[in-house]
Amino acid sequence: MIVTVEISLFPLEKNYSPVIRAFIDRLNEYDSIRTTVQPASTLVIGEFDEIMRIINLELNKIFSMGLTVTSQIKIINLDLSEQ
Repeated sequence: MIVTVEISLFPLEKNYSPVIRAFIDRLNEYDSIRTTVQPASTLVIGEFDEIMRIINLELNKIFSMGLTVTSQIKIINLDLSEQ
């Protein structure tokens, strides 16, 4: 099933921008998903199981860095790029 995930990442650090940029760059390395950067979030489109696997992996990397980070994730069972 194709889904669109809207994910926002909020590192609670003074120098938050590099953490967000690195997260988006890593998402862009996956050929199995499509990403679209928006002003306050990133849309990730692809197969549900694959997206959840990737988000789990990439958020785990950030959380393991010892930073305090919060994220907000919304999932819709549509390909919003086609809307």
